[in-house]
Amino acid sequence: MSQIILFSLLLLKTSLGLENKPITLYASLFIENIHSFDWSNGDFESTVELLLTSESSETSQTFELSTIDAQTEPHPFSDVAFDSHKIQVLGEMRWVVRAGGDVVTSKQRSVFKVTINDQRVRLTSNCRFSTWRYPFEKHTCSIRVVSPRHTAAQLTLQWSKTSSPIRIVSNRLLTPSGAEIQDLTPVSCSYDSVYSITSGGSKTARHSCLEARFIARRPMRQFIVRFVIPSLLIPFLLWISFFVIRSNPTLRFFIISSAAFLVSILCLSLNYNSPSSDSITLADLWNLVHIIFLIFGLLHFAVMIFLQNSHNKYLELARKSDWTREESRRRYERRAGTKVAQMKLIGNGNGEKNGSAHEQEPLTASYDRVIFNAFRSNADKFSLYSARWDILGRSLLLPAYFLTIFLYFLWNLILYDEKTYKS
Repeated sequence: MSQIILFSLLLLKTSLGLENKPITLYASLFIENIHSFDWSNGDFESTVELLLTSESSETSQTFELSTIDAQTEPHPFSDVAFDSHKIQVLGEMRWVVRAGGDVVTSKQRSVFKVTINDQRVRLTSNCRFSTWRYPFEKHTCSIRVVSPRHTAAQLTLQWSKTSSPIRIVSNRLLTPSGAEIQDLTPVSCSYDSVYSITSGGSKTARHSCLEARFIARRPMRQFIVRFVIPSLLIPFLLWISFFVIRSNPTLRFFIISSAAFLVSILCLSLNYNSPSSDSITLADLWNLVHIIFLIFGLLHFAVMIFLQNSHNKYLELARKSDWTREESRRRYERRAGTKVAQMKLIGNGNGEKNGSAHEQEPLTASYDRVIFNAFRSNADKFSLYSARWDILGRSLLLPAYFLTIFLYFLWNLILYDEKTYKS
């Protein structure tokens, strides 16, 4: 109560000769909290207290502070309303403050009258977010006060002349439910409305309005704790699988399957928590990044299986193992013999084409040694390829993953500047 009276007396000092001017209402907004952000419906709730003050002059010998019933006393305050689709009035009170000024006659003096309207409401206001930017939504929302029935030439809304016309009266504003609030700013604005004069004509009128603008963004700590930190297990498991001995593909497949299970859980969880959107969201890109790395892990595993099987096959051929079919072994032997014969011809400088030697049935011990060495050479070659393939996976996976994640957050948190932060 004392704060309101002091604020009104401050306005009295700067208000002279207002009787011939349009009515001006000075506003101060006290915000208790901004909470309950509904990202899917695009609205939020707030509890605010709006203090409106009007000034006029009259001649009187009385000096008083009186209370007026806000429901029965006519005043331009009744034209001022919040631009919200749901308004719940929690309380309203109106005062009249009269104070003397310069003496006009010996019996009368000029008196300045300040009428104060104090209204406390709970609002549900619209604030459309860019759902495709989930979980990096960021938008400029506002609590708007409008004058729908009087034009700006008749009634003007202005913020109070104090240094902070918008005041936070609760620390809960700093950590509201579901959003982070930044850059709370008072803004004076205007808007046009169209009136129908006749069936074939209309007229446009400009109205005054005030906005308490702020930037609301989804808190990142929830996304980091629930999704980012668990996601780090996926590349770590894939990276660990590259160190498993190549002769144990079952263990490798089990580790990669665990990573695939985590990817599926991540995708389902993000899709469940993300708002519905017709376009691809940034959360979908996050899932896509991990799916790509999972595919890389599966391809790496498939290539490693092929190389390791080729190594084992040539090793068993060199040992003349019983598991290889006779027809298959003879086919590989002919191929190896042909290749060795061609290499000998090239090495001796003989360019003549004579294929009769290697088409004969190999029976000599020296020929068996040559075939054995050829098979062992192929087995060692595929073993070397598989080892290099593992080293390549170990060297590229984690650096590529962390570089991708770094660019993902760098773009969305720092470099990207959304130009449509308007409600």
